[in-house]
Amino acid sequence: MLDTSPMTDSVSWPRDTITRLLHSPEAEAAVIGAILISPEAYSDAKDAGLKPLHFFTRHLGRLYDLAGQMIGAGLTPDPVSLAARAGDTTTADLINLLAETPNAYNASTYAAAIIEQANRRALVDLAGEVARAAYAREADPIQTASNLSRAADDLARSSAVARVTTAGDAAEAFYEQVHEWATTRQLPGVTTGLRALDLAGGMRRGELMVIAARPGMGKSSLAGTMSYSQARGGLRVSVCSLEMSGAAWMEQAILSRLAIDKASLDAKRSPDQLQRVAEAAGEAAALPLRFYERGYCTPDELELNIKLHARDLGGLDVVYVDHLGYIDHGAGKLGNVAYAIGVTTKRLARLAKEYNCAVVALCQLNRMSEATQREPTLIDLRDSGEIEQDARQVWFLHRPQYRDIERTAAQNAAAEECKVLIAKNNSGPTGAVKLAYVRAFRRFSDVAPEAVTARPAQRPTNGTHRAAPEATGAGLPY
Repeated sequence: MLDTSPMTDSVSWPRDTITRLLHSPEAEAAVIGAILISPEAYSDAKDAGLKPLHFFTRHLGRLYDLAGQMIGAGLTPDPVSLAARAGDTTTADLINLLAETPNAYNASTYAAAIIEQANRRALVDLAGEVARAAYAREADPIQTASNLSRAADDLARSSAVARVTTAGDAAEAFYEQVHEWATTRQLPGVTTGLRALDLAGGMRRGELMVIAARPGMGKSSLAGTMSYSQARGGLRVSVCSLEMSGAAWMEQAILSRLAIDKASLDAKRSPDQLQRVAEAAGEAAALPLRFYERGYCTPDELELNIKLHARDLGGLDVVYVDHLGYIDHGAGKLGNVAYAIGVTTKRLARLAKEYNCAVVALCQLNRMSEATQREPTLIDLRDSGEIEQDARQVWFLHRPQYRDIERTAAQNAAAEECKVLIAKNNSGPTGAVKLAYVRAFRRFSDVAPEAVTARPAQRPTNGTHRAAPEATGAGLPY
């Protein structure tokens, strides 16, 4: 008789319950029978992702492994030779198993059924780990939650079938971007809500970018303006506001858009202003925008909450982290500040690819740069080496009138120049982009305002090539 003991005894449920709910004995037997009928069935099962560890019945998993070894050695497994290799199975058992197999052509279907049940058992194991971790008083709950979240993600990734991207796939995706720009004049990438920045390439999915500036230059205000505009356009936005509260972030974004001075609102509170603020706040309540606001968090906490935002919103289009200096990078454990920050930025870059979203990390400049009024460069990034290496784009903010603090109310309500210095851009131009900045409202806008429509969350395109328009590529932003 075949040994039907399970491959794992880690689940504490009654065994008959697991056998009934999380086990497909027919599929497991059929895939072995299919291999005995035709060795090609092993390739079909293997291509479907089937491994010995997926079998619930320990002995059948071992037979699958032995059959693979024989085929790899150029031998053909049959009931006699496979029984001899196994040592604890009779030829008669395998002949009966072969006779009960419908055909050899459905090996991939049998394999899929086995893998599905294996994943369900793994999910039960993970649920048990969650329960055990919750009762373990000595374990740090945040660290444990982060570890379990990664385990769940690993399970999801292992369940998915890997897809090889061909040169044709990549060329098609590139052509779609060029064609869209040439025919619709909609800019590639994720819109920032500021056309001048979009023309310079904007934000790009799957990439980490850094916005750096001296304190008070307006990097949080720029991020707030962009995040609010993106969310109003339907993009799903995660804001990790580690320096200020979510309420303060939303206050800045709303008042900036309404062109209301915070000091004026606090002093006057006119009915008209309050009505406008109430309407804007009501609109903002429904936006696909989520906040995490715990300062000096660990990278594990940060990643966990970004993933929670993704689950809540059904995916992400843009993530903001304000700012890198408010993360406990664990430099004491790793022994080097720059290296520790690099570990964090690499995790952020990985999240950008995992969720196919733009990740924007705000960053301070080092103190030496504050002693001069020159425009910042890459060397001015605090602990710059790792940050510069991991970011696909680096933007610096520079306002020539930044140090001019003796200004009248009228001057503060007037626009001044702000340069966005694109110091690194792996897929586009570098150089300076000019924006208008109004101090009273902490408001950024295009120098020559143009209507900008926020792009909806983009989905991968797999369509066929369309006819190229005349002068394809003419006038592309880069």
